[in-house]
Amino acid sequence: MPWSLKYALRRLFAKWQSLATMIVGVLLAAIVGSNAPLYTSAIAQVGWQQALPDQNPADLQMYIRTGIAPIDVEDFGAAWSELDSVVTVEAESTFAPFGDWFGGWISWAEMADHAIIAGVSRPRPPEIRLAYYDDLRDYIEVTEGEWVSDEGNTVSALISEANAEFLGISVGDVLTLKQQGWDTSQVFDVHIVGIITPKDTDSPYWFAPNPLGSSSAPILLTTANNLVAATQFTPTPTIQIGWRSLFWHGRLPYTSLPELKHVLDNFEPTLRRTLESVDLPFGPPVFTTGISPIIEGYIADVDLLNIPFGLLLLQLGVLVIFFLFIITALAWRAARREVALLQSRGAQNQQVLRLHALETFIICAIAALVAPFITRTVLAVLIPLLTGIESIPLDVTPTVFGYSVGTSIIAWVVLLLTLLPVLQLPLIAAGGSATRSRTRMWWQRYYLDWVLLIIGLVALVQLTQSQSLTTSGTTQSDPLLLIAPALLFVAFSSVLLRFFPFLVRLISGYAQRRRGAVGVLASWQVSREPLQYGQITFLLALAIGIGWFAISYQATLTNNQQEQAMYRTGGDVRIEVAPTADVITLEQTLRENEVIESVSQITRVLLRNVSINRSAGRGGREAGELLAVDSTALQSAQTWNSASDWFPPPLADDSEYGKPLPDNTAAVGVWLRIDTQQWINFGQFTVENYPQPYILSELGTVLLKLRNADGNLVDIEMTPDRAALDTFVEELEASQEEESQDFQPPTNPDDFEPRVFDYPNEGWLYFEAALPDISSWRIAGLTFLLRDQFPGGISETLISGWQAIDAEGQSTPLDIYAGWDLGNETSVVPPGIFISEEAPPIDDAPIIAFQWPTPDNSSFISFFLWANYPEIGTIEVGSPTTVIEEDDIIGIPVTIGRSFAELNDLSIGQRFRLSLGSFALWLEVHSIVDLFPTLYPETPYIIIDRDSLLYQFERIGYREGLQEEFWLILNDPAQAEEVVSSLPSDAIANVTTIESVRSQFDTDITSLGVIGLLYLSFLIGVTLSLISLITYLNLSAQARLSQFRVLLAMGMPSTQLTLMLILEQMLVLITALILGALIGQFMVSQVLPPLAVSAAGGSAVPPFRVQTDLVLLAQYLLVIVAGIVLVLVLQAIWLRGLSLGSNQRYEEE
Repeated sequence: MPWSLKYALRRLFAKWQSLATMIVGVLLAAIVGSNAPLYTSAIAQVGWQQALPDQNPADLQMYIRTGIAPIDVEDFGAAWSELDSVVTVEAESTFAPFGDWFGGWISWAEMADHAIIAGVSRPRPPEIRLAYYDDLRDYIEVTEGEWVSDEGNTVSALISEANAEFLGISVGDVLTLKQQGWDTSQVFDVHIVGIITPKDTDSPYWFAPNPLGSSSAPILLTTANNLVAATQFTPTPTIQIGWRSLFWHGRLPYTSLPELKHVLDNFEPTLRRTLESVDLPFGPPVFTTGISPIIEGYIADVDLLNIPFGLLLLQLGVLVIFFLFIITALAWRAARREVALLQSRGAQNQQVLRLHALETFIICAIAALVAPFITRTVLAVLIPLLTGIESIPLDVTPTVFGYSVGTSIIAWVVLLLTLLPVLQLPLIAAGGSATRSRTRMWWQRYYLDWVLLIIGLVALVQLTQSQSLTTSGTTQSDPLLLIAPALLFVAFSSVLLRFFPFLVRLISGYAQRRRGAVGVLASWQVSREPLQYGQITFLLALAIGIGWFAISYQATLTNNQQEQAMYRTGGDVRIEVAPTADVITLEQTLRENEVIESVSQITRVLLRNVSINRSAGRGGREAGELLAVDSTALQSAQTWNSASDWFPPPLADDSEYGKPLPDNTAAVGVWLRIDTQQWINFGQFTVENYPQPYILSELGTVLLKLRNADGNLVDIEMTPDRAALDTFVEELEASQEEESQDFQPPTNPDDFEPRVFDYPNEGWLYFEAALPDISSWRIAGLTFLLRDQFPGGISETLISGWQAIDAEGQSTPLDIYAGWDLGNETSVVPPGIFISEEAPPIDDAPIIAFQWPTPDNSSFISFFLWANYPEIGTIEVGSPTTVIEEDDIIGIPVTIGRSFAELNDLSIGQRFRLSLGSFALWLEVHSIVDLFPTLYPETPYIIIDRDSLLYQFERIGYREGLQEEFWLILNDPAQAEEVVSSLPSDAIANVTTIESVRSQFDTDITSLGVIGLLYLSFLIGVTLSLISLITYLNLSAQARLSQFRVLLAMGMPSTQLTLMLILEQMLVLITALILGALIGQFMVSQVLPPLAVSAAGGSAVPPFRVQTDLVLLAQYLLVIVAGIVLVLVLQAIWLRGLSLGSNQRYEEE
């Protein structure tokens, strides 16, 4: 062994205690290096496991199927076994190297669909299949009966509990089956011996297609031998044979995903080539899997983490390297006497450097080998604590060792660089008392901190203004700008530390003017060693600043994620109602639920074009939203808007609109008639109109619209009294049959005459509607829905004989003929509604009527009459040829989004026309806002009072494209699932809860990783600061023993010596706290908002509001103070152990 290596090893064994801090520094550097790939893998692994539940289970597995017809082989069982063996061996040899991830390879076979000839009582039962699945017994429980057996000549089988209930099958039943369509198929019996249910429905074993089948496609499960035996009854149909994977993706390390994707991509072609050599008549195999695209997409997402994680880890690495500079400088400073001794014995500097290079190389080599395993152990413990995931697999790959070796080499270079100044010291300086510490660090002497500050400020300006240095038009921050906080942390700390020597001198001067020697000695010591104390202060300030920033970052991000979830739901729960649901019943159910504090009813309308006609905005079509909200929804919306009058005034109380009904009204009746032109001959019609009651009785629907005291509208279908009309039609048909025997058509077409009938009641039909059991109803309107079988020309509708009917059947005439408005999507003949002079069906009953032209190419005609509805806003129906005067336009006040205002160049007070297809609403801009729940700034939107919008829609009978929603505020948000489960599933189209939105943020690996790195930087920074402080105090105390001896000999108590050390460290701690707080708060206020936007994926709506968790911050500061107190306690114990007699000895003694 060379003498230099022997000397290095002996020195390490002899002085490992004095080198402990240096060893710790090197080890930390290697840990930071190995942490780079391992931490990224750990965060990626967490994200992978959190993303798996959101995937379709079938996409995460592999499904293969082929088929063999038993008639094509001599022995179906042997052929199946041979084919299964080839595929299973290939699969196991391919996937087994991935360890626990490969949970098995499930072989299966299914016969074709068989008709159930006998054995079930259910009428027209679905066809059923007999199937076999490997390892079924391990994944099911037999709830009734017993496990299927191969013994005997009968075919026995199991059936799932759900299918048994659906088909009405129980244990002991015998099903008679036959495969239809083949002459070779025979009838055979299957004995049901057991009913089964899955043990764990979440197991990948049950991915679709489910081995248990479904109610529409049930499956009988049996053994392989039973299945082979059953094939003798159906030899011709192909038996499907296949394999299902059992992959446990949560058990696979993220680092193995690229290799797995490569293996999966090659598995199919490899297996196809293998099967080509199998001499069996099987069909081409079909492969179904979605694993590779999922893995590829996730790897691409993780690759985006490399830049932000790399920069933050670089920041952490620089912190550790700086710590290493401090520690090694102190260690070499303590070894100056040893170096001087070697130099005095004739050793050259190169020889001394070579000896210590070998010594430090051994330290770095050991650290490079050990650090990856330490890092993996620490992450395996910390990640579950932070994420709640029980365990994550982490592999120590060659890449991890590469990073560890790289940082160890850097640490080795640092150790040698810090030794060079010691070698250049004169021998007289070996004692250390003849030299003074410098006041500035080497980069401060070259003003590099000012350069870094300028670069960091430039990056900060770009970050806060444009939010990106390389992109435009988005809110996504460039990951490269993460270097801005790193630069500013270091630069600000260094620049402010330039004032540290001057501050200490001022404190020392102040102490000299005060009584007592403790303050003078403490401040003098700090002012005498400003560089050493400044470096420790620098480290501690960085740790405090990073901790401050990390706590605020997490609090801000967490608060904003909660606000985003509330913004997206509009409350605790957002329910989108199915189009076919009964909205009124659903609302009543919600309001009766005691768990719900408030219910907001919302109507959403998709605007296919928000470029209004009178707009000066850009051309083209752009989609947007019209959101109609009630007053309850505005209470939660106030959170996002600071102005108190931003929302337009609601519609005045509309409960008095309509025609009031007498008390105790049980039904409402009315006489109706439709007159049309009469057909004469092909293309010929009468000029006059004649009654056509069959239009109302056969082709139409009449709805009575009622309004209750709460303003809710209800449509009730009116029933016609057809008795007299049916009798007339029967007599008419009988007479027409007799006349048709002698009927001779005229030879001249002009001699044809219209077929005009003398209908009973002169063509009037009586309609009646029973009222719901609620008092205070008002007639709001009358709706006609007619199928178009009208001739051309003008048709007429007549209304008369309104009457209210009580529970005893007594009718009371209603004088409600005035004040009706006609609103429909087709034009009517002026003057609209008028008083008709026709004979009324009831004496002295007025008649109101209106005429309309039959529309071309329309299969449906609708008319809507509204009672006493005042005009609150101008509506244009169809394509009016007349121009409305500006003074005659009434606009409904609305609130619009800023993007809508900018698109159409609108300002407050301006009126505009919003087209909604066949009609248009006139609106007026009341206010312009940036935020409203469920609406996003990039989407042009309009917010309107819901009552006002529905009022306008009611006037014209518009009911298409309306999406109803309910925003719920719960007494306890945790009861959201309970509320949703209590509602009928067919009434709900979609449900969004705060918890469901928050769960999406939980899978954000970027924010999770950044927060983790910031906390890791804080903890490592505090640890490094305390180690530096302990090291310096230890070395300083050793060097100051002579001072302590003199002071003790002069009568100074050891308590005052302890107080002196406390004052020295208090100067460091207070300076670091002030400096770290200033830096941390500056970074929080300037850097945090755009950086948090980047972590949120550029979709932070509402914007970030900077938050600081003061309680958590106080806890972290207490940790720092407790660490320093612990150091001082240890130092005080050491000082108290000194006695006057021991202080008289020389150090060598």
